[in-house]
Amino acid sequence: MLSRVTGFTRYIGDEIHFAAHAGMSLEDAMAGPVMLAVFFEVPDERADEFERWYIDEHLPMLLRSPLWRAGRIFQIVDADPRPFTHMILHYIDNMSVLNGPEVEASRATEWRNGLAAEDWFTPHIVHYDRRGKRYHKGEAAAKTFKLPF
Repeated sequence: MLSRVTGFTRYIGDEIHFAAHAGMSLEDAMAGPVMLAVFFEVPDERADEFERWYIDEHLPMLLRSPLWRAGRIFQIVDADPRPFTHMILHYIDNMSVLNGPEVEASRATEWRNGLAAEDWFTPHIVHYDRRGKRYHKGEAAAKTFKLPF
């Protein structure tokens, strides 16, 4: 059936890390109204540092916002159509959190800026809005917000 579907995207990954506000379960986080999917193509020799930065610095800074529910980091083991190496799913209450002080602070660290200066540090970001039990690709223009990556 999938051979006849156009615009299909499939990613299979191993979850590396999950972090949320204290006491918030994955189920609670996934009930949030907005999900951001962030994809990176990280060179093998930079993967350990990238993952340490995301887990030890970046995600904890974003989670300081009460509107940032959780983040999940995956190492992609199979992808179609593009060979991304990492996918991060962020569950947030609304897109306005992207203009908050936590995002601003997360973009201003020495560690983040060192990684961002490298050619491969170009995230592909997709915004999804929750509708019922599923997420659907959102219409909000990402250019309106200061993305935290």
